[in-house]
Amino acid sequence: MKYALFAALLVTGTAHAERFSKITGDKLIEICSSSASETCTAYIDGVSDAASLYQKLRPINGSRGPRLPAYLCVPTEATGMELKEIVVSFGHSHTGFNTAERLVLDALRAKWPCTAASVGQ
Repeated sequence: MKYALFAALLVTGTAHAERFSKITGDKLIEICSSSASETCTAYIDGVSDAASLYQKLRPINGSRGPRLPAYLCVPTEATGMELKEIVVSFGHSHTGFNTAERLVLDALRAKWPCTAASVGQ
């Protein structure tokens, strides 16, 4: 879990600067297909955790500005290995991701888009 937190911190950035990993989607698929599979799963968990945290912190009633959109809704029972399989499969059928975090976000959103029921609207 400490790797997921570290990856989440890398993805979220700050208000004044955006620091994203320079890992491409192709490089992530390569890592996920190698013996460094735990690194892959930790990275994907981190991106998923960061997206979930972002959505959790968004103002529900618009009291601090406009409501932020719900982007993806990964179920709590989803495992790291399941996320990895979804991302790798999506990466093989969709190419051209300049960044690994975009690959992960797009893959998870394709599998689990948010609905009104999933975000409690």
